[in-house]
Amino acid sequence: VGDTGQYTISVSASINNCTSPVRTKAITVHPLPTASITGPSSICEKASEFFTASGGVKYHWSDETIDSVIPLAGLDDGNYTFTVTVTDTNGCTDAESKDVEVKNVPTATIKIRTTNNDSELLISPNIENIQNVEVETTRYLISKGGVTILDNTLIGTNEYKATGLDIGFTYDIRLEIKYKNGCIYVVNQFYTLNSEDCNLFNPRMNEFILNNNTLELKQCNLDSFEMNFVFSGGNLT
Repeated sequence: VGDTGQYTISVSASINNCTSPVRTKAITVHPLPTASITGPSSICEKASEFFTASGGVKYHWSDETIDSVIPLAGLDDGNYTFTVTVTDTNGCTDAESKDVEVKNVPTATIKIRTTNNDSELLISPNIENIQNVEVETTRYLISKGGVTILDNTLIGTNEYKATGLDIGFTYDIRLEIKYKNGCIYVVNQFYTLNSEDCNLFNPRMNEFILNNNTLELKQCNLDSFEMNFVFSGGNLT
């Protein structure tokens, strides 16, 4: 029977000119369900994306998942094909397949360097295991107390000079690395800005001037330190 609908089947048997009574049975031919899969055809690695199947009441995916929704976040970069078999209330089945490309998203950390200016930092991404993908831009966002104070985007992985920072404050440094495959990797790091090497005084200075016989030095919570004084005159008290 090819078409859906109600049918009656009749059968009888004949042996040695003897014929059995006719037996009949009504049957119903149900329409097949139509399986479908919705979801992206291309995603970035570790993205929170899903395939969603419809068309039935039970679902069985090719990776043995038995749900209408299957997560894609755990896939490594590469190309994949997923097939789902759906079953309707009548026990009829249909199958559908869908491909997905998972794009590589290299991870990164933040590299921070100091300069000859206590209020500056040199910031750049340190990208790990970068293969077959290039960086398009790097966005640098620096916040203090929950407020963004610097927001700049540079081509590639060019080092960014953050200026006008205040010593003694903690900054939230955020990098948004956009790859040429369209994927973005985000990394954050908190950084407390102290004077260079957290010395008791600025190590770049080689001369100190006494004002009203008082020498003021920066405190950096060191347990001990050594100081050498050379006097051209006057008394040490």
